[in-house]
Amino acid sequence: MSPKHSLFMLLILASTLLFTACTPTGGQSPTLPAQSTPVSQGAAVTTTSSPAATTTTAATAALATQAAPALTSDEAIKAARDAWAKLATAGPRHISQTSSKGDTAISSTEADSVPPNFHQVTNVMGKIVEQYVYDGTIYNKVDGAWSQLAGAGKTFTDPLEGFAQDVSSALVYANGLVVGIENINGKPATAYSYTTTLTGLAANPAQYTVWVDNASGLPVKRENISPEGLKIVQLITYDASLTLTLPDEAKNAKIAN
Repeated sequence: MSPKHSLFMLLILASTLLFTACTPTGGQSPTLPAQSTPVSQGAAVTTTSSPAATTTTAATAALATQAAPALTSDEAIKAARDAWAKLATAGPRHISQTSSKGDTAISSTEADSVPPNFHQVTNVMGKIVEQYVYDGTIYNKVDGAWSQLAGAGKTFTDPLEGFAQDVSSALVYANGLVVGIENINGKPATAYSYTTTLTGLAANPAQYTVWVDNASGLPVKRENISPEGLKIVQLITYDASLTLTLPDEAKNAKIAN
């Protein structure tokens, strides 16, 4: 398999993860997602003279007074899955995603999703690739040149939705747990964790944690660790003002071989 083809396959995988989940503004460089701040009930709060820090401290103090819901394993899993399902009607959002294995960073992505369209810039171990999924066609920019993916013109969402359903039906969910309440994007979010395995497959489980905004019920962060140790972290923010416009050079690109 050629390096370029391998890059395309990695990019499509990244797109699938992001598109089914929750996407960079034009020309924006990929950056790592901000880290969440765990808050334990009754934890001490440190104040500072900085206005921004004071605001954060106030939010942290409010979190310390909240109690995480007491749920069974099945209820915790359902809460996480229900929140993820709400993305279908959540509207425009921005996603920061990183993947790593151990201490090795593999990729980072900044993306905007304005359903049904999508735009992302991905840095794969120093190789920057840009992609649009626009009106059912996939456009990739590699080494400064735009191309349309083979099969362009066909709808992109239907195959993805079918794939997601097929995978979901083959998954076994277990070990649901309410981890606690944390500060994500400056707002309280409840973290739920669970594991998944494929039906009939003797393998270590994949580990998931989903943070759900307490006010909106929407997922704002997800962490996935595969049985092989690949870690994917997504941070999601919602912005109804986001728009996407396909560049002419992408629109007029040739179909890739």
